[in-house]
Amino acid sequence: MKKILILGGTGFIGKSLKELFSEDQKQYQIFSPTRKELNITKYEECYSYLKRIKPDIIIHASVDINSVENSVGMLNNILANKRFFGKLIFLGSGGEYNPRLYQPLMKEDFTKNSYPENGYYLSKFICGREIEFSEIENIFNLRIFGIYGPYELYQKRFISNNICRVLSGLPISLNKDMNFDYLYIDDLFKIIKIFINSNSLNYKTYNVCSGKPIKLSYLANQIKEIMNVKKEVIIKNKGLNPEYSGDPGRLLKEIGHYNFIKHSDSIKAMVNFFYKKFSINNDYFIKED
Repeated sequence: MKKILILGGTGFIGKSLKELFSEDQKQYQIFSPTRKELNITKYEECYSYLKRIKPDIIIHASVDINSVENSVGMLNNILANKRFFGKLIFLGSGGEYNPRLYQPLMKEDFTKNSYPENGYYLSKFICGREIEFSEIENIFNLRIFGIYGPYELYQKRFISNNICRVLSGLPISLNKDMNFDYLYIDDLFKIIKIFINSNSLNYKTYNVCSGKPIKLSYLANQIKEIMNVKKEVIIKNKGLNPEYSGDPGRLLKEIGHYNFIKHSDSIKAMVNFFYKKFSINNDYFIKED
């Protein structure tokens, strides 16, 4: 049985991974402390906790969106205690690439050209660089592009927001169309499991994406079809925003052929999830814009 420590377990990705890993209690023992139980910005707490549980795997999904210093400090505290754990999987972001210089299907080394200015993405960039150039073994940065799933922030995230809009009697809408490299949370879970069980990884940084960007308007129409919506999709602004996509060639070379979940299937799962939520209460109800 592998001991897995999930940091950031109250956020969308961390909560989802905690639930998915917990379904196999024979293979995984999950630790997911709250901030009150473990503040990883404090070295002493990090040292004591890691020394006590000695996890085989740390999945680092925690970030302080208001402090680059704290976010980088978390990683440094973890790495300073490497002797107490086996492997670190840091969940990075496609935002490590400078948004002003986005190109289609960016490769991992594209970050050499510049760095993001936004605080959240800057912290991801710095952490990613530390991992890339560290001499410490078995630490990896999985650079995630678009990702969605039931526990995402439905007030802001495109797919869940529009599902909830339909269930609230509102039309499907998007601000401006774009090509977006989207991944369903279950795919990330499966890829992380491969990384957990692999002992022959050749790089420290990997784009985790499909390499097949899709228009938001296409996904909007998938929701429209699945939910049998009669109203037309509203696109508020003409044209296209810059494409947000990565090249997964390095990843697929490591893990072999991988069949990503079809968006139609994952959207159906999302619709079923929110149908159940709406049948219980109005917590996910969205008022008119």
